[in-house]
Amino acid sequence: MPYDPQKHHRRSIRLRDYDYSHPGAYFVTVCAYQKTPHFGEIQDAVMLLNTSGQIAQNCWEELPGKLSMIALDAFIIMPDHVHGILIMRKDRRGQSPEWEDRTTLGAVIRLYKASVTHQVHVALGSNIGPIWQRNYYERVIRDAAELDNVRRYITENPLRRWLRDHPSD
Repeated sequence: MPYDPQKHHRRSIRLRDYDYSHPGAYFVTVCAYQKTPHFGEIQDAVMLLNTSGQIAQNCWEELPGKLSMIALDAFIIMPDHVHGILIMRKDRRGQSPEWEDRTTLGAVIRLYKASVTHQVHVALGSNIGPIWQRNYYERVIRDAAELDNVRRYITENPLRRWLRDHPSD
């Protein structure tokens, strides 16, 4: 089917005119395709990672080695999504390629999703289908209080999910 701009368009969920390469902290959520629990399960309020979850965790932890302008903060893998805080740094350390100075949050998330997808398909076979939904969610973290709240939200996510799924436990 040929491209038709009247039918084939996506509404952006990004802030209009915001520079997503701008230094700062960003709270990101990346969801699994059709909420498939690709990454493990929660037992007794603890997230237990399966092979895909371990791969997702390793790929996240490897991001600063691939892109020197980012630092990682709080992070959690849930059965069907990932939450994390990415910090785009002002002091672009290391001998990074020149394009890295213009890398956006979106480029970081694309790299992460592509790395996880590739490694999961190598480990488990490509017949498991898509890993991620098409987009991701982000929120610019504006101050220290909000950063603390987001960290707490991320840390407590498995407990909240467990309590929601097991209200009588």
